[in-house]
Amino acid sequence: MLYKFFIFVEGSNDTKFFKKILKNFDSDFFEIIKIIEWASKTNEEINNFLKTISQVANFDYLFFADMDDFPCITSKKTKLKERYSEIDIQKILIVIKEIESWYLAGLDKNSSKKLSIKHQKETNNITKEMFEELKPNKILYLDILEYFSIETAIQKNNSFKYFKESFDIIDK
Repeated sequence: MLYKFFIFVEGSNDTKFFKKILKNFDSDFFEIIKIIEWASKTNEEINNFLKTISQVANFDYLFFADMDDFPCITSKKTKLKERYSEIDIQKILIVIKEIESWYLAGLDKNSSKKLSIKHQKETNNITKEMFEELKPNKILYLDILEYFSIETAIQKNNSFKYFKESFDIIDK
């Protein structure tokens, strides 16, 4: 049975990221149906959507959220569960710290140099503000994605590695 996946993300930079990298995740077991920006919708809309998805046999979802300033993954997931009662905590994946850390994680030394971005050995603690300081103004998010390497990102960001491993589990 082919599972149809919905990907919930916070905003437009997340959408750009996932549209680009999900092209690299081919599977005989699932297809990505839609990416939904949850932060721009009401709690009721998201809860209704989650409830509907859970009632259809071959539909499933992953729900991504930035860690932001929460002290741990559990506290962030708990806050999301309070906000969205229909969410399955097991289907939440937390980006540490923010999606911008994943953008930088995919850049090796050569691609960082081409983009005039200071190379980062690891990106686990990169925030949006730090990313903006590292990135020249002329460089767009989509420019970075042109150089993005999944293999490099796995090495440089723990939450991206967890994401990749989670997809491998789903893929089986």
